[in-house]
Amino acid sequence: MAHVLEVLSIEHNIWSDTFKDASNHYNNKIAYLEKAIKFGKDSLAELCQKHPDSNNLIRILGAQITTLMGKHRNAQTKNEHLEEEVNYLNDEKSILKEKLRTKEEVHRAELENLRLSHKETFKKYQEETRKNMNDFLPEWRSNLI
Repeated sequence: MAHVLEVLSIEHNIWSDTFKDASNHYNNKIAYLEKAIKFGKDSLAELCQKHPDSNNLIRILGAQITTLMGKHRNAQTKNEHLEEEVNYLNDEKSILKEKLRTKEEVHRAELENLRLSHKETFKKYQEETRKNMNDFLPEWRSNLI
């Protein structure tokens, strides 16, 4: 059982690290998209000042900014989902560790009970052997004489 829990713990660590890496990747992507949105807004403001009559170009840039903002929201949602997965896996890891600790305690108690039982059984065997030896020793001595 301990081996199964160790395997599950290792698998949990692998998935946890994978989700953390993905979360970091999405955090980096979010930062990049935020910079792109700011750059787009700044560019739009600059174009509006330089070319007040270029409404078509402004609409295109506005649409691109809106698209980037949508991608940014999607990346944030994915990141939140990945963070929830990491938290869930960490909770599962804690539960598995507690179960493993409990199982180990139970096994230690069982081993101690077996040790004591074997110790008592061995003492009884020794006592019975001594008794049998004491009972039969005079008879054997008489046969030797």
